[in-house]
Amino acid sequence: MGRCTMTDEFEDLALLNAAYADDEAKRLDARFAKLLNIPAELRAIPQWMFAGADKAPHTLRDGRTVHGSVSKPDDWMTFDAAVAAARVCNGYVGFVFTKGCGFTVLDVDVKNSTTHPDEPRRWTPPDVMDSLWSYVQKVSSYTERSRSGWGLHVLVRGDIGPGIHSQFLEVYSQDRFMICTGNRLQELPEAIEDRDDEVKRIAEEYRKRTGALKLVDLPPCTVERRTDSEVMDWLRSWSNAAQFERLWAGDIPGYPSQSEADAALMNFLWKATEDKEQVFRLFRESKLGGWDIRRSSPRFKAHRNDDYLNRTLTFVVSKLVEEAETLAKIQIGKSLTYEAAQADRAAEPAPSEPMFCPPPGRTGRLMHEFYCNSKRPNPEVATMGAFGWLAGLCGRACETYTGADLALYLLLVAKSRFGKDALHDFPEQFLQSLKVPVIPGVPLASTRLRSLNFSSGTALLREVAKDPGFCVFVREFGVTLEAMATARPGDAMASLRGEITTLYNIKKMGGKAYADRADNIPETTRPALSIIGETTPGRFEGALTRNMMEEGFMARFLCRYVTTPRGDENNWRGNAMPQEDRDYFTSLAAHMMELNARVTRGEQPQKVIADAEAEAALREHLKLCDAKYNEEQDSGIAAIWGDTHLKVLKLTALQAVVEYYGFPIMTLPQVQWSIWFVHESNRLFLEKFDTGDIGQGDADREKKVIHVCHKYLNLDDKDVPQQFRKLEHLRKAGIIPKSYIRQNTRTDAFTKHRSGDKAALDIAIKVAIENQSLMEIPKLTLSSEFKYDGPAFRLTA
Repeated sequence: MGRCTMTDEFEDLALLNAAYADDEAKRLDARFAKLLNIPAELRAIPQWMFAGADKAPHTLRDGRTVHGSVSKPDDWMTFDAAVAAARVCNGYVGFVFTKGCGFTVLDVDVKNSTTHPDEPRRWTPPDVMDSLWSYVQKVSSYTERSRSGWGLHVLVRGDIGPGIHSQFLEVYSQDRFMICTGNRLQELPEAIEDRDDEVKRIAEEYRKRTGALKLVDLPPCTVERRTDSEVMDWLRSWSNAAQFERLWAGDIPGYPSQSEADAALMNFLWKATEDKEQVFRLFRESKLGGWDIRRSSPRFKAHRNDDYLNRTLTFVVSKLVEEAETLAKIQIGKSLTYEAAQADRAAEPAPSEPMFCPPPGRTGRLMHEFYCNSKRPNPEVATMGAFGWLAGLCGRACETYTGADLALYLLLVAKSRFGKDALHDFPEQFLQSLKVPVIPGVPLASTRLRSLNFSSGTALLREVAKDPGFCVFVREFGVTLEAMATARPGDAMASLRGEITTLYNIKKMGGKAYADRADNIPETTRPALSIIGETTPGRFEGALTRNMMEEGFMARFLCRYVTTPRGDENNWRGNAMPQEDRDYFTSLAAHMMELNARVTRGEQPQKVIADAEAEAALREHLKLCDAKYNEEQDSGIAAIWGDTHLKVLKLTALQAVVEYYGFPIMTLPQVQWSIWFVHESNRLFLEKFDTGDIGQGDADREKKVIHVCHKYLNLDDKDVPQQFRKLEHLRKAGIIPKSYIRQNTRTDAFTKHRSGDKAALDIAIKVAIENQSLMEIPKLTLSSEFKYDGPAFRLTA
């Protein structure tokens, strides 16, 4: 073997480079050749641009490569010109989707260990991939792989407008630039098929299932035009001006990315102007819009053209429209005025069918994540679980502008096997999945949510003294209620009931001293205990006593009777929340834990203020609740109205914290939703009082008898039980047989009476007759006129 010289080495390297260049050219030729797979009808439309590695659209202007825009037709090129330019820069070509172009794309984004090796939390779950692939097969039109080789672009004829946006799927027809590869899936058609109706159905189904945002066109300006300086002066006069000033100055703690902060600033500007050009101009003048905070460099993407700002503003306006549509579904029933409070509660019409409206904003997205991960999805269960999760994290860390903590007592009432387990299981699972960072000197986020059953008031006080702010999830809380209802004064469960009542919304928990100092319970500042429990209607109604109502124990609880149906079994369960939202909730949890640690060190909780509209609505609501309290003769029901405003205030404040934990401000949509939710919960609960389903006294049993009689007379003919159809002539005459009353009063108030259910019914009927609510039909009349021998009654009113 001869000796290798330096010249030989350079010659070998030159040959190697030449071979590599030749292979690269072949690869480039193969990649560009695939572009001919793109259907000819799309290639014929002169709406093309080219892109580099950053995927941003470019065009040629005066022989120079410059950034292009999807909103400027002069920047668009023919397909051949775009391909030629892309070959020169080793780039890519892409099509510009515009309003009226006649094409729609399903853009499936797949992330995995190849595309994002260091971010496993962003990988597309297998079950989501299966679902998206089923959509691709259902549409069955021209489909190509994305630039990464993992995502898919499905092109169809149709028009869905701005479309929908989510983490794994986007569907759109306009205002977008999509890089095309021509890397076609051979098993699907090579032509672009007409699938307009099918794509719209898929988009709507996916949006409802995953909470994907429905995008809207930007509306025309509807407010009085102001100069830029007038807009700025007006914004600085708003009650939440401090938040605006922070964003304007580029101060963005509390936002997971600058894009989130961009949207928040645009939200302010849009509400003040509703003029797109003015929003863009002012945004670019701000430090946030002009400077990349993370990279400490100018923000080219916000200045090179309007595409990024258009997309961001579209998201902002779409979310505002979504919130407005949500609020339009809320049936508050009455204006929040003092005069409205004078109306009789019994006159309020009940909804004709079960209806539930999710909370607006990020709280609604949190609720949707709980919903999607439930075995039997139900919106009311998911909402209660979401607020329990928030109360556990934020209950002690924050307080309302009135000084109330954000802890909640929540009780869900639903039938057995309904799917209530999700109330206990998923909140902890979701918190664990966020992987909240561990901070030295700060308690773990996982300690905020616990599954416990307390055996006495002393045991509860010890736990609160050890850790003053957490949420306890109690399975089958009805069993605990039964034990507390039957406990004698001084018993362990009686003390538990007393301490739960006392601990609600107090500034300081008194200590307890024992003979053995080791058993002492120290005085505790700012306790914030939250409780979330579930039970069945029968057990709950049987356990609840008049004393529990009148002493205010039950008034502390936001009690929700579920009215919506049990969900179908859910086998899709998985991560439905976009990664940016998951990152935000991770930051929220970490921030709340830091605030909890500060409160423990003696600092003040973070204050949650209200903007002008929200504060005015809350003042009117307080007047309404005061009026309800003052006019109510039943002390148990009055106690419910006495705590109603505080519940509304706490729910609203929790929503504000979720929306922007750095500087939380309550808004009118949040107030309106909270009023609807609490008042609807009150209505469902108080209906049980009116019908005698709750309570153990003679008056409660009398109510039940009268309710059963009314219900019998108002039955549709088809709903009359089979054994009573032969007595229809009695019902038509307004007569109720005692046998029907007995069959429909088998509740705990009757069956657990010390003299038995028959005696309890006789006493209730006697009380109703004495109160002239019921009259007994003489036996002779029943026998001679109606051929009936049993006892029967008629309502007198």
